[in-house]
Formats: sequence, C-alpha cells, structure tokens
Amino acid sequence: MPPGENSSILSISGITYDAHKVIIPVSCAANLRTYALLMNISLFDSMSTVDLKKPVTHASCPEGAVGFADGYTILKEGRILNTGNVPIALFYFLHDVAQIPNKIIFPGDTAFISKSSISSIENGIFIKLDGHNTTTDPSLLQMGNDGSAYIWLTAATS
Repeated sequence: MPPGENSSILSISGITYDAHKVIIPVSCAANLRTYALLMNISLFDSMSTVDLKKPVTHASCPEGAVGFADGYTILKEGRILNTGNVPIALFYFLHDVAQIPNKIIFPGDTAFISKSSISSIENGIFIKLDGHNTTTDPSLLQMGNDGSAYIWLTAATS
C-alpha cells in the first residue's frame, strides 16, 4: 500500500429467502479509506544512491532482535533522506542505544553522516531508525521486534 490516503470499495452481494422461500438478491457497497503511515529512507554516499537491497556486509546487532543488520560502506559522506511520510528518530550506536535520538528527520529532510564520525567509532556504527511503530518496505529496511529498523555503516578505508 502506498503511503498516504488510500481508498477502495468493498462490495458484498448474495441472496436470502423470504418467508415464502422466494429468493431475494441483497448487496452492500462500502467505501473504505485509510491513511497509510510509512517509514522509508534513501541512503546516499555523497551524490550516489546506495542500493538498500544489496548490503555489502552484515554486523551482529545488539538491539531489536534483528540478529544481523544489513551493512553499507560510505566512501565520502553519508546522507539519509526521509522518503516516507512520518518523522524518523535516528540513534547512532555501537553497543547500547541511547534514550535520546541523535537526530529527528521529518519527511523530505536529510541527515548527514560524516565518514570521519563513522571511522572514529571502531569499525562502524549502527543506526536505529525509529518511525514510531509504522511499517516499512522489508526489502529495504530490516525491522526489529521493537518496531524500529537497523542498518550498519562502515567507512571505506583510504
């Protein structure tokens, strides 16, 4: 379902019988409308889009019961663009997630992640993306059992 307003018509038809066993056709149509909330991102390395469907590595993630988070390498400067329709709280961590997000990005906004900040933290950093229990495209982002998505970023060595 695409993000935003979606609608459809539910039509039900059948038959019933009156007291004299005469068939009476019956039907009902209902308009259904919903507003779908979707957490989604695009990841960039400088001006190039990183294909989230093709992780280059995986890392054992200590949070969210995801097991191993998909990993991507940043050559220059990383950017996360919020392409969904909900705010996303970003938490950068190595072992334990902080209670306060490092940054909140609203739909259409970008968070910058410098290569030096990634390479200064051991081998990379985890990023928890908290869309407040909204759904996401599971082929792009790995959801944990806590309703957040997780990715692993490493800096390319020069």
